[in-house]
Amino acid sequence: MKLLLWLRLLVKIGLTLAGMAFALAGAVVCWPGPGGAGMERAWQPGPVRAARVLRQPVVTPVVLPVVADWQLRRVVRVLDGDTYEVQADQGVARLRLVGVDAPESGQPFGRQAADSVRRVLGRYALVRVLGVDRYGRNLAAVRLRPMAFSTNQPVALDSLLVARGWAWAYAPGGQPVTWAAEQAAAQSAERGLWKCGITTVVRPGIWRAYNRIEKAQAGVGCPW
Repeated sequence: MKLLLWLRLLVKIGLTLAGMAFALAGAVVCWPGPGGAGMERAWQPGPVRAARVLRQPVVTPVVLPVVADWQLRRVVRVLDGDTYEVQADQGVARLRLVGVDAPESGQPFGRQAADSVRRVLGRYALVRVLGVDRYGRNLAAVRLRPMAFSTNQPVALDSLLVARGWAWAYAPGGQPVTWAAEQAAAQSAERGLWKCGITTVVRPGIWRAYNRIEKAQAGVGCPW
């Protein structure tokens, strides 16, 4: 008799434990609904906390002082034919070469213009800052550093780019350009971006206004 009672007790305990396990398995969870009445709803995971979005730090452009003297600067990077980065005391300063307008990096002949600058610029250059533009770039004249013990005069980088045909002679606001004769000579000799004539090239300002299809069609028929 006592054995039978123990068996019944064990069966009840087993059934209770099985019910608890089923509830914990998440098949059905019961929690108070609106007004406090019990509502059965399928189990759903709790709200997932959104991952924290890391904000990119705001980079303040390094503005170099306007000085009359030429300063020796270490060249950090050449972005395109007329935009470079140099080392300064406050960090890395971005330069915009005055006197020229070179093709954009993704534009036909843009890569060749940038490579031409990398070959002649070297690790150091003579820089004279003239001001700053609306993009925070330092407007600067750049000269190539003469080799050690050389008696040669420093060469203006803007004149060299125009003479080799890798940039347009340029002056803002319709002012007279400095290197017009060098550009005409490069066009006549079909050097650099003028290799297929003057009608096949597109100025960077017009290129930036092009849509994707117009950019894909630019320079077609002229290997670059």
